[in-house]
Amino acid sequence: MKKIFYILIFTIYLYSCSNYQASAFGERDVIDVIIDDSIYIENKYIIEEILWNTRYYPSFEHVFDINLVDAEKFWEKRTDYWRRHNLLIISDKNPNSPIYDIVKDVVGEEEGIFFYKNLWANPQIVCFIIKEKNKLNEFLKDNSDQIFNGFFNSLSERIEYMLYKGEYQIAVEDFMQDKYNLSIKLPLYYLIADTGGNQDSGYFIAVQHMRSGTHNAVSRYISVFWEIDTNQNINLENIENWRNNLSKLHFINDVLKISDSSEDSLGIVYEGIWQNSSLQGGGPWRGWIQKDEDRIILIETHLFAPGNKKSFYFEELRLIAKTFSNIQ
Repeated sequence: MKKIFYILIFTIYLYSCSNYQASAFGERDVIDVIIDDSIYIENKYIIEEILWNTRYYPSFEHVFDINLVDAEKFWEKRTDYWRRHNLLIISDKNPNSPIYDIVKDVVGEEEGIFFYKNLWANPQIVCFIIKEKNKLNEFLKDNSDQIFNGFFNSLSERIEYMLYKGEYQIAVEDFMQDKYNLSIKLPLYYLIADTGGNQDSGYFIAVQHMRSGTHNAVSRYISVFWEIDTNQNINLENIENWRNNLSKLHFINDVLKISDSSEDSLGIVYEGIWQNSSLQGGGPWRGWIQKDEDRIILIETHLFAPGNKKSFYFEELRLIAKTFSNIQ
């Protein structure tokens, strides 16, 4: 019996070892790029354009930064580049390049763009781009959205996992449903700053203030405003005026300037910049408009993060906003 027990323990140990995966590490906004120097020189500007994806929030910032990696050091224990969160490996199939061995072991002899999740570590996204040298630049331009979105969407999934980890404030969801016929899944570490009104007209404001390392505090706001629909036309100017009137009551006279509109599964999307001269601050703003039989509803997010990159904090707010539902 004891012998069977030890065999069982040994079998479990072997199984766990065979399924072990190293932990990935690195900055979430950095993509480690493994590429031959000569190829990088020829394609530097298009690679930067794709990965930087520069945005104005209201100062210019890169979504991803680039760290060039020496392929010969890729597997070194001292550097452990193979364990980085975000890896972009570009090859022209040159058999004399050390990159060729990395590519061949995973992709084989195929050409194209290949994304792998958790290939060597977890959580990790690895993108292989394999193309002949003289066709690579045009290929990168033609597939720029696929390359950027592959990295950004992977990171968005990681943010969503860390944001909720299967939990949220159920009491807040119940309160919103019972009192306002609305629903939102608020993460555990967000606080309700203010709420009021009734089903016809009201507001809900939640906030998260958190210091980011040695940088300034990051303030994230997710709010919902609603009122009886007065048959106003839904357009950029009217939404901007409505939000600016709301800010006099709730946001110390912030001034919003909307610059773009589109549509997604949550509603009509407006994007812009809020600024406040008395606070000498500003940041990105995004709002969604929904209408039901009686009400017009604004679900809005905005961010104040001086000295910090804003793209991924802003994405966090979008992920919370998409949990909103109107219970008619």
